[in-house]
Amino acid sequence: MNGYYNTGYYNMNTAGTATAARRTGKTGRVSRAVRRNRRTIAFVVSMVLCVFMIVYLSCIASQIQAKNNDLEEQNKYLEAEIDSLSNEITDETTLDKLEKTASKKYGMVYPNSSNYVKIKDDSKTSRNLANEIKDEVYG
Repeated sequence: MNGYYNTGYYNMNTAGTATAARRTGKTGRVSRAVRRNRRTIAFVVSMVLCVFMIVYLSCIASQIQAKNNDLEEQNKYLEAEIDSLSNEITDETTLDKLEKTASKKYGMVYPNSSNYVKIKDDSKTSRNLANEIKDEVYG
């Protein structure tokens, strides 16, 4: 004897622990019904796991879609704000608006003959610019 004895439903070793396989006769092979039951149980367990995975992945996909919808809404809001700011910049930087601001806020005027100084381009002179302006204005 090799340390095992057959009780009919379980194989018992000499230490008294049982293995959970029902074996037929003295050959030690598992019966067809037991193999078929094992396959059926394995198939059912794998199908249940597949269903749980599908439900879980669907949940994740719906969360991602909700986040995507929120981001698209924020993007539309930001695009509208950018358009508004672009229009405001365009309105504020027209030539008429700039001339109006320069004349009213900063007191700038277009030059005429009385409010500008003509500087001669005389490369032969060694005098500095300040002396030439002084001579032109006072002299």
